[in-house]
Amino acid sequence: HTHRGLSRVDLVARVFRSVAIGVIITYGATSFLAPELNYSRLIPVYDWGTTLVAVIGLRLFGRGVWATVRRAGIGRDRVLIVGAGATGQDVVARIERRPWLGYEVVGFVDDAPGRARARGIPVVGTTSELGELVSSLNVDEVLIALPDASRRQLLGLVSQCQREGLSIKVFPDVFQILAGEVQIDD
Repeated sequence: HTHRGLSRVDLVARVFRSVAIGVIITYGATSFLAPELNYSRLIPVYDWGTTLVAVIGLRLFGRGVWATVRRAGIGRDRVLIVGAGATGQDVVARIERRPWLGYEVVGFVDDAPGRARARGIPVVGTTSELGELVSSLNVDEVLIALPDASRRQLLGLVSQCQREGLSIKVFPDVFQILAGEVQIDD
């Protein structure tokens, strides 16, 4: 299963690398373990090409099927966003623009007094209630969108989310990305 949001170029690059390594190992082991086998030197090239086309085709087909299924509302992950400020609202906008990723935002968690909704999504509680909300709302993923939070605050939030299978992602501050403190893979 591929990662959500992985571009087609990255997918092809990963498959290209994996198939090349697989073909090299397979034919290297065959040459070493069974040197009496004689085959054309083009066979590994043909093998590499057909395997590459087949794997990329099947991956893209599967990805398209999953995107269609998620757009229909099946197999979606329930997401709770910590922080209803500008960063949290930006995360919601990105999710809304990409329905094929399969996220369903169930609410915000925010400590700002008087804030009941943000971008049409309800604020369901405060950060001190995060652990209870994760369980009661049957959340699959928690997205922490607090760019000004200290490491201690982030660790406190993560420690409240101690459920098996729960994915937690922290969105960095844009300034941290521009300053080179955060890798894109983070």
